[in-house]
Amino acid sequence: MSGVSAEHSVLAAGASPGSRLKHYMNARVNVYYDNNAYSDLGTLTYMDNFWVELTKDSGERLLIPTSAIRIVKLIEPAGRHPESAHLLRPAAPDGGN
Repeated sequence: MSGVSAEHSVLAAGASPGSRLKHYMNARVNVYYDNNAYSDLGTLTYMDNFWVELTKDSGERLLIPTSAIRIVKLIEPAGRHPESAHLLRPAAPDGGN
């Protein structure tokens, strides 16, 4: 588990998937699962007590059983989009500065 700090571990031993994982809904995360053999980056778009749906940037959707998830690393909190950081202003009228 190199490069993954304990503070990013959502599903600690015995934790209910809905207890903390729901705070990561619609956030960009890296999910480590199946004894850390696999990891995928994407947005958590669905979850219940048994399954988590991860939607990758390519549009590919993965259903991962919550029992296989070992670590969820937060990459970008929900609701933050890079485009929203840009300030937009109307163009100056013709001839004016």
